[in-house]
Amino acid sequence: MIWWRVRRHPKIIKPFWGVGHCALRPRIIKIRRMVRTDFKDWLSCHVVPTDYQDVYDCYLSIQDKQGNGRYDVKYNFDQGKLFVTPKGTDDTLMIASKKARQKILNMIEDLYCDGMDIEGYYSSHHAMERDD
Repeated sequence: MIWWRVRRHPKIIKPFWGVGHCALRPRIIKIRRMVRTDFKDWLSCHVVPTDYQDVYDCYLSIQDKQGNGRYDVKYNFDQGKLFVTPKGTDDTLMIASKKARQKILNMIEDLYCDGMDIEGYYSSHHAMERDD
């Protein structure tokens, strides 16, 4: 969690890594990121269905548990949670288990891949783009 301290001027905000509250310190504001667990809602907001590369990057980011394309991924080894964030946003998707991860991967294939698996979808769209 990042804490921000407001110094003399209210428009100047500087980060600090403080512990606890003190009556002598200035007002402290908590800023939280938006974390979602609704897969379909998050996908509809961030994955561009007409961009096959974006669909493929999202799928690989979740499958491989590492950032790919415009998606940043953080994996919590202790709890087994995966956090996926599109670059340039604070809207994070939390995937809490292996079962949930498999569910969203299947959902991506069902919603965007026209009845194909992800590799076939990517290959066919990539070949069509090269032919044009």
